[in-house]
Amino acid sequence: YIAPKATSSAFIRITNSQHTGAGHNVGGGNQNADDITVNIADPENMQTSITFERTSTINTTRIAWELVEYIGPAGGDNEMKVRMASSTIFAATNLGATTTVTGVVTDADMAVFVTGVRNPDVGVADYNTMLVTSEWLSSTDQVEFTRQEASGDTIVVSWVAVEFTGSNW
Repeated sequence: YIAPKATSSAFIRITNSQHTGAGHNVGGGNQNADDITVNIADPENMQTSITFERTSTINTTRIAWELVEYIGPAGGDNEMKVRMASSTIFAATNLGATTTVTGVVTDADMAVFVTGVRNPDVGVADYNTMLVTSEWLSSTDQVEFTRQEASGDTIVVSWVAVEFTGSNW
């Protein structure tokens, strides 16, 4: 891939299967979650490398991804700034998790994107425990992640908090 000019104006995200990378390369059929779900382990390092991480090493999984980068002039119509790119771990019994983000100028211009989700479950029935939503909490400058069911799965969510700073915002 061609690395972005700066991580402050670019991010990477998995685009297939609800941003999980879920999908065996061959064969089809039921697949264990740990074999085929993926997160981005080091989104802040994408200028030098990208690491897609899954729990299992059995078989292969298909990952479709994209690099989103603002390449226009400073202050341009649709300029964006990456305020933070990271991963959050949900403990097995937690339904939510929060992380504080610094450097935000205008809360109303913030968006949080889930960029990948890894589920260590060794079965085919607990995909629902990795279905995560994200929200920007303007009162505390935090990203909040929520899932509806915890089960016994300690999932990893990779994500990015983006502030749209251009004149259109």
